[in-house]
Amino acid sequence: MKKILLLSLAIAGLLALPRISDATIVGSKHDFSTNSWNLRQSVCGVCHSAHHTDPDQLIPLWNHANTTQTYTLYDSPTFDGSTTITQPGGASKACLSCHDGTIAVNQSASGWVTGSISGGVTNAQYVIASRQIGNDGSLHTTHPISFEYDAVAAADNLIYPSSTTLTYGVGNLAGKTINDLLIGGKMECSSCHDVHKQKGHAPNDIFMRVISNTQSHLCLSCHNK
Repeated sequence: MKKILLLSLAIAGLLALPRISDATIVGSKHDFSTNSWNLRQSVCGVCHSAHHTDPDQLIPLWNHANTTQTYTLYDSPTFDGSTTITQPGGASKACLSCHDGTIAVNQSASGWVTGSISGGVTNAQYVIASRQIGNDGSLHTTHPISFEYDAVAAADNLIYPSSTTLTYGVGNLAGKTINDLLIGGKMECSSCHDVHKQKGHAPNDIFMRVISNTQSHLCLSCHNK
């Protein structure tokens, strides 16, 4: 009986430990359900809708207004992807539709603001300046996105091939390859960040896909330095 009691206590203790795989958008910086402007207290509805979504579908069931910004793109004498880099699309454009500061966080594709019942943009809430990227129309000083990864890897032996298995601080990405983080073969914002905080749980809510960027684990997943 004593052994059974001790075993039960041990199991209970293990179940009480926080598990990395349980991390989700709920309670993260992308959970706006408790914000005063979010009258519907929706977690998902700020970005997604089950019906009547944005026809561009940058990401599944996308229902947020899209940025119309045209950006100055990254360029450098050492960058081998300048011939394949394009204006941000897909997941990257979705991220920038809040983070470039030109579109309200609570502005939907149809023009109304999440939390209002109807009408135009009122009580608009924007990403704070310190979290804005490309707000001046320039991505020139930001890590390049929307370029063909394999083209760069083929031209630069300091970039790992996309078939390389991830090894640095990968957590629940163990066994995945760089290619699994690309979108249509392109490096995008979502290659390094998971907005739902399910696949990568670095401290400070920065949504990195690796557990920790200690010793530049994220960078060294692609860069052979």
